[in-house]
Amino acid sequence: MPSPATPTLGATAASTSINPSGAGGLPEAAQHRLLGYDWRHVWGTVTPAEEVLQKLGDLVWAGKIRYSGFSDIPAWYVTKAAALAWAHVVRGPIAMQPEYSLVARRIEREYVPAAQDLGLGIMPWSPLAAGFLAGKYEKAGTGAASVQGWR
Repeated sequence: MPSPATPTLGATAASTSINPSGAGGLPEAAQHRLLGYDWRHVWGTVTPAEEVLQKLGDLVWAGKIRYSGFSDIPAWYVTKAAALAWAHVVRGPIAMQPEYSLVARRIEREYVPAAQDLGLGIMPWSPLAAGFLAGKYEKAGTGAASVQGWR
């Protein structure tokens, strides 16, 4: 059986065969050693979403990862990558990971509606606001480290 073709941006559904296992035709024993998920943590304003999406797709097709997502990256960029993946029949991000807590609630306006519309998961980071909500910091004058009037 021939190996599945690696899709490229610009390919059409008719010219692309999709590997449903997402493991690049690896033996079952090797599939268990795969990194299950890859988060893109650094957003470079220079690299276009098309190139990032292509490289993540290459990692999936090579059997290096099964899924990818974006951490702390603007909602418009994640939306663009997901739309490009859908339009070009390549595997796109399945989740995004923005900061979210009672202190930092900015995701409620952009990230949550985008995730709902695109069918992406949200895995928030820093739910305790880096310890602020857990009582790690005390009022000024009683603690060792200062954070804008708090210690």
